[in-house]
Amino acid sequence: MKITKKQLRRIIRENMAMRMMNQGAVDDMISDDMDSAPKKRKVGDVEVVDGAFEGTTSDRADLTDELKGIIQKLKDDGKEAQIPKGADEILAKNHGDELLALRGVLKPSFMKRMMGMLFPEGKARLTEKQLRKVIRTGLLKEMSGYDNIEAMNAAVMDAIFKDPMSEEELVSVATAAAPDAEEGEVLDFIDELLDQGTIEFNEDIGMYDLP
Repeated sequence: MKITKKQLRRIIRENMAMRMMNQGAVDDMISDDMDSAPKKRKVGDVEVVDGAFEGTTSDRADLTDELKGIIQKLKDDGKEAQIPKGADEILAKNHGDELLALRGVLKPSFMKRMMGMLFPEGKARLTEKQLRKVIRTGLLKEMSGYDNIEAMNAAVMDAIFKDPMSEEELVSVATAAAPDAEEGEVLDFIDELLDQGTIEFNEDIGMYDLP
């Protein structure tokens, strides 16, 4: 199937727009101000971050009721050991930051549960903030692979649209478009183009071309 240059440019623009939306979604999900250093203190076994609670008086009342319910259930189930020291003091003071911190202990977030799975003995070598950074770095590194694919795709499709290409030319164009891509990544990309039928090998001329 032949495509025009106008159609090719539209496909590339749409792919780049999708990548930018995905980047924004990742940033929203795992955004973390790495420069900020909030003040922390402890109430019993509960680490409190000052200024973390941003709710209203009604929200604080709802949070207090929720915590009382969780603690009562733990007591009913004979799991008092899971109630952190300082819980009674926090409930009595009814301070928003402390209540939120207590909820984080009683109902840990996904990140805290991940820390617990990675370090079941409680001997974490990473803080929760550092773990977020590790995950963020890994995701951005993976997304850089998508950048390489988009760059190689744009360059190869533009070149092969003009003239058929040999395998050496395909590799050369793709490598020039994504210089930080590994050789295996470049070859896998070309194989994927063939598998998807984006390009094909023309045995009559011994070159790769558009279908």
